[in-house]
Amino acid sequence: METTGIQFNVQVYTDNVYHEADRAQYGLYVILSNEHIALVIVNQAQKQVLQLQLLFPIHFSVFACDYEALKHSEQLTNLLKGNFAFVKAIVCNDASTLVPEPLLHAADATAYFKLNQKQFPASGVFEFKMSSLRTAALFNVKNDLIRFLNEQLPGVQVLHDSLIFLKALDLQSFPNASNKLHVLVHPTYIAIACINHQIKFYNTFPFNNENDIAYFVLAVAKQLELNQEAEVLLYGQVPILSDITNLLANYVKSIAFGAKPKGVAYPVSFHQLPAHHYFIETSCLLCE
Repeated sequence: METTGIQFNVQVYTDNVYHEADRAQYGLYVILSNEHIALVIVNQAQKQVLQLQLLFPIHFSVFACDYEALKHSEQLTNLLKGNFAFVKAIVCNDASTLVPEPLLHAADATAYFKLNQKQFPASGVFEFKMSSLRTAALFNVKNDLIRFLNEQLPGVQVLHDSLIFLKALDLQSFPNASNKLHVLVHPTYIAIACINHQIKFYNTFPFNNENDIAYFVLAVAKQLELNQEAEVLLYGQVPILSDITNLLANYVKSIAFGAKPKGVAYPVSFHQLPAHHYFIETSCLLCE
């Protein structure tokens, strides 16, 4: 029987210890970006990723879809069926702002968000708090997407990738962490982070080409007074990464690709993926 509605190309990476019949014991993370949806099944207690499914939309953008288009995608709704120990959704977008701990209870979330960001039409502002980082992320998501998630995944918690990115980096205890700029490259924007047990810097920047990215990275290095002592680590799965590497090599102390977080077990099939690809997907279980 043919499926109806919006369609995806699907890639699956799985572990031979994962059995679908046992998935009520496991957690599901649904990672949402404009370019793909990822379904990550994890054994949270063992810090183990059991399966990663990557859904690449055909001729549409995830965040542009309305409720009816999502609801009538049999392919997507069938993949989301099933019982899990818990279900969490992670939104990856640049419509976010961080709130320091002293303001968490004092500020109105929507008003604070609008100081720094433009809110989407027909959308809501959500808060994802992470006590270990003493901050929260305020982020904007269209109501249609939230309605679809709540309908398909009752009880789902909606999180934002910014704090997961920061926590995953901090848990690695990088040497010379204060000199390291971690750059997560999406197709239309980058996130730059510097963290050493406290957030020294985090922000997102839109870009058109590798020159824009180099400009923002060097501007952040100057702001943090790193200058040529900056050590840059790149994450992402977009072709422009190689151009960024060649360009920035002339201006910073070192530049390299990042890697999946230590302390998490992955399927053997993950060896097919370069280590710097899908960093949020491979870090999501660290948000606990």
